[in-house]
Amino acid sequence: MTTIILRTFIIYFAVACGIRMTGKRQIGELRLSELITTLLISELAVMPLSDTDIPILHALVPAALIFSLEITIPWLVAKSALLKRIVDGTPSILIRHGVLDTAELAKMRITIEELIAELRLKDIADIADVDYAILEQNGRISVFPKASERPPTAKDMKIKANNTGIAHILISDGFPSKAGLALTGHDMHWLKSKLPKSRTIEDVFLFTVDDAETINIIYKRKENT
Repeated sequence: MTTIILRTFIIYFAVACGIRMTGKRQIGELRLSELITTLLISELAVMPLSDTDIPILHALVPAALIFSLEITIPWLVAKSALLKRIVDGTPSILIRHGVLDTAELAKMRITIEELIAELRLKDIADIADVDYAILEQNGRISVFPKASERPPTAKDMKIKANNTGIAHILISDGFPSKAGLALTGHDMHWLKSKLPKSRTIEDVFLFTVDDAETINIIYKRKENT
């Protein structure tokens, strides 16, 4: 039992480190080579766990080789247009200016029901309202509505809008974030000065500040005693 537990920890951390080195893509965003890597690594990781007679190196060495290939292949793809087409493929235009390309739809093995469902998820009710719908290399469909169907922007309405950036977390569940403070150019003294005198950092569930210095504070709920 101790051997199995030890092997599990070793393989888990080895695979976790390998995946971290190859990037942070989600399953739906994997390239073909990344999907193959995921399947092979899952098989290799199980072997020494299900059979303790198999040396753990029989899993770690092939896994290291596969991860090395996964790191090398994107570099090679970036250097070769031909290899890029082979590995990544090319985007497929399914709808152009409101006209559905049925031949491309059949070639990509996508049913019209699936395409319409994707459009509905993007709040588009009619194919005629679509300027372009493109099947990307990662399997997702990008949809661009016609100009007449897009919500008006501040630029269209000639309204001056200020960029506020994103909300940076400075306190999370009572713990200050050194990374967030460094990113926003603040320190602990500034952070404490933004809290009421009756509150401490431990009382804060979430404290955020955006690039326009807009602060949002959510306090923890006090437990009934």
